[in-house]
Amino acid sequence: MLLTQTNLATHEFDYIVPVPLHWARYAARGFNQAHEMAKVIGSVRNKPVRRVVRRVHKTAFQSSLSSKERQENVKSAFDIHYWYKLTGTDFLKNKHVLIVDDLCTTGATLVHVAKVLAKFKPASLTAFVGCRAV
Repeated sequence: MLLTQTNLATHEFDYIVPVPLHWARYAARGFNQAHEMAKVIGSVRNKPVRRVVRRVHKTAFQSSLSSKERQENVKSAFDIHYWYKLTGTDFLKNKHVLIVDDLCTTGATLVHVAKVLAKFKPASLTAFVGCRAV
């Protein structure tokens, strides 16, 4: 995984995809912070936010796990949203996609979301995170 810092103000992308919460966690919290961040970026940059990925498994909180356990925890947690399975994901082909998450520690969540999106052959996948814990 290549990690670099990019100035989001000058970085070009076509779509914004927030990292999803499981529906139960969303119901308890009432919002998805990654989606809230994505909406602001989309508004400022006039780019569409698409909920292409869904979380299909309720996973343990990553903060309580080791690096290896985090990879395993989210390994099969994500899939393409059922709406896009029906209507297609051709709109992602050869497009630049910005994945938005609130926090990145090991990068496990971002890697597995990117794997789901990579199946649809975007030109590039870039991650934007609100906070990077080291």
